This record gives sequence, structure tokens and C-alpha cells, in this order.
Amino acid sequence: MIYSITRKNPATLALLTIVATVFAYEVIGNRTAPAAPPAAPTPSNPAPATAVATFDLEKSFNALHEKKSADAELLKLAEAMNTKGEEQSKAIKQMQKDLQDHQEGAPKWRELNEKIAQATLDYRAYVEFCKAKIDIQRARTLKKIYLHIRESVKKLAEERGIDVVYVDDSIAEIPPGNEEETNRQISARRIVYRNPKVDITEELISRMNQSFLDAGGVVPPPPTPAAPSSTNKPSAAAAPAKSKDTATAHAGDGNTPDVAGKKP
Repeated sequence: MIYSITRKNPATLALLTIVATVFAYEVIGNRTAPAAPPAAPTPSNPAPATAVATFDLEKSFNALHEKKSADAELLKLAEAMNTKGEEQSKAIKQMQKDLQDHQEGAPKWRELNEKIAQATLDYRAYVEFCKAKIDIQRARTLKKIYLHIRESVKKLAEERGIDVVYVDDSIAEIPPGNEEETNRQISARRIVYRNPKVDITEELISRMNQSFLDAGGVVPPPPTPAAPSSTNKPSAAAAPAKSKDTATAHAGDGNTPDVAGKKP
């Protein structure tokens, strides 16, 4: 029947040919065209912003009751060491005075002079020992307090939902120096600016001091300034007398060294 229709009407045949061609093109195109990639899903829960805080490490150290208490203990140790050192120095001075009562080169003079030399060496060794002991004790105290600060910062950050806490190194001024030293100071800085609102120094100090008191810690009273003295500190042990045939050690001149080193 289609054959008869198309035979009588050529226009109809042409129309059918066009429809068949378009249909075939669409079928072939659907088979070869690549599938479009699926659209990326829109995140329903975006990552929250990171909460950051800073604190002044030096200010925290100096304001802690724990450090003041440790400094007071170090001061007691230093004073005890200095007392013993001064006793040694006085003993050497007394032997030096007694040495003048004997004739130079006499057996008694030689014996006493050797005692002075040995006592002087012992005194110097004691001075170095005390300095080293105080330095070691200071280092241990410093490390202990720093670890306590780290633990307190961690607890405070967890309670307040803070993700990162930095030591604020933008506070200290860059000391004067040459170009290399200045470059080194600038390169070592990690914070250029921080909003004062993110600083937790005062809260950290308050928490740590309260914890120290709650644990039974005692805050020492502030040190009273020493009254001016009209007498100088005892001078260093005098050197044993020189003799042509006697080797001696020398204590040196000047004031009695602080056997415990610089006090806290």
C-alpha cells in the first residue's frame, strides 16, 4: 500500500526519505555520544573555620605563682651555698694571717703555705660546683613550668573549642644589631599581627595560679631590698705567700665570688 501511495505521489516519497534519514542520524548519534559527567554534589556540611588563639609566654612565666615559689627555693639554696663559701674564704684569710707569724721558708711556714694553696683550690672548685648545681636546678625548674603551661593551654583550648594556640612572638621588639642579626630576628618571627581578642594570656595565668593555690602551693612574699651595708663583702682568699722554692696557688684579687652564681 505504501508502495502504491509513493508511486502515485513522489512528494510523499521524498518526505518519508527525509524522516528515515533524520531518525537514523538520531539513533547513531545516541549510540556514539559520550555520557555527560554527573554534577558534583553540593556539600551539605562545609568545614568549620579554625579557631586560633595566642598567648605571651614570657609574661605567663613571670606572673606564675609556681615560678615565684621555685625562685624562692633557688634563692635559699644559693644563700646556703654562699654561706659555706664565705666560711671557706674566711678560713683561708685566717691562715694567711697566721702565715705572717712564721719565718719564710721555715718548716711551719712551708706547711701552712701548702694548706693555704690546697684550701684555695678547694674553694675555687666549690665555687664552680655551686654555679653548675644552680644552673642545673634552674633548667629543671624552667622545663617543669613550661610543661605545666603546655598542659594548661591544652585544657583551656579544649574547653573553649580552640584548635590552635600560638606563642605570640610579635610582642617583643627587634633588638638593634647588624644586618645579619636583624634578618635572623625577622625570619624567626611567626606572627605579624593578631587581634587582641584572641589573646588568652590573662585567663591562662589566672587559671594556673588558682590551680597552684588549690594544690596547696604557697606564694612567697616579695623580696625586701637589702639594707645598705657599710662594710664590703669579704675579699677573696689571699694568695699563699711566694717562696723561691715553694710552688703555690693563687686565689686572685677582688671580692668573694657569688659561689651560687647569679641569684634568681
